[in-house]
Amino acid sequence: MGVPGSRGLGSNMRGPSTSVTSGSTAPNTIGGFVVHEVLGKGSFGKVMLASVPGQNIYKAIKIINIGNNAEALERERRILLAARDCPFVSHLSASLKSKRHMYFILEYLSGGSLESLIIQSGKLNIELVRFYTAELICGIQFLHGHGIAHRDIKPANIMLDEDGHIRIIDLGLAQDGLTASTKTADRLEHTATWPQRCTWINLTL
Repeated sequence: MGVPGSRGLGSNMRGPSTSVTSGSTAPNTIGGFVVHEVLGKGSFGKVMLASVPGQNIYKAIKIINIGNNAEALERERRILLAARDCPFVSHLSASLKSKRHMYFILEYLSGGSLESLIIQSGKLNIELVRFYTAELICGIQFLHGHGIAHRDIKPANIMLDEDGHIRIIDLGLAQDGLTASTKTADRLEHTATWPQRCTWINLTL
């Protein structure tokens, strides 16, 4: 695998990094990785492609400013840990943090996003649609079975591994701790308010 020029990931990060959740293939400090390129940027921060020196191991490191997001980041970390046994949700190897940043060490998914595949292909054949839909449903059922609602499912948040299997990513908006009673209460609340939040359009056919 050809990778562009690299540098130490910890070289421009202030403060000591401490391990929060250890993984079997992840260094226990952020300085133990070598970063190669930016995989993506968003309002949350950025995702970097990094490797473990001396090993043919690549990871996607999600770097987020902690700021006022400590509670949300802890929830995302908790959800990622709960989903580690699901083959269709992005796998967390470790979580690390410094004074300013949280680092989620995730598996690197070299197949790109489903959104990119749709854009490049123009359309997907029915066999692929069925395949991806089946795996997506399995992933969502796993999350729901553990009281987790993703709340941001879209093609950009569905990645493909090197064998073409899906991974649901970006659980930053996900909510955990849901029960049958909270789900029912939430549905009733939204059912009561949705007419006021809709714009009605009359169509003459």
